[in-house]
Amino acid sequence: MRRSAGRRAGEAGIGDRPGRIGRVEVDRAWRFVSIGPEGQPADIAGVNPWQVKWTATGGRIIVAHPQHPSQQHVMFIYEVTGSAPPNRFAAGELPKGAWGFFVPVQDEQGRPDDQRN
Repeated sequence: MRRSAGRRAGEAGIGDRPGRIGRVEVDRAWRFVSIGPEGQPADIAGVNPWQVKWTATGGRIIVAHPQHPSQQHVMFIYEVTGSAPPNRFAAGELPKGAWGFFVPVQDEQGRPDDQRN
């Protein structure tokens, strides 16, 4: 069995198993909004993401699978192209061809966690 440098045998790490991430905290600043097959309508702040163009921000988050919380997955952060203010969401493919969508948690003034002063 091959090991990655810096890890002990049996210790999980990113990339060891598809869809699994070892010893990484789930990002609680995002909430789940939708899961379904590619193309199934979803509501991201009143927009169906399958009907608009997405622009990758380069960011990513770690989330728990909405139906299997012990599974952790990487989701990539996108913005709806041309929306003002930017309509941000995180999305990614889950097992069995399902797609998950997440949005930033809002504070009392309606601002996403990552835009608070």
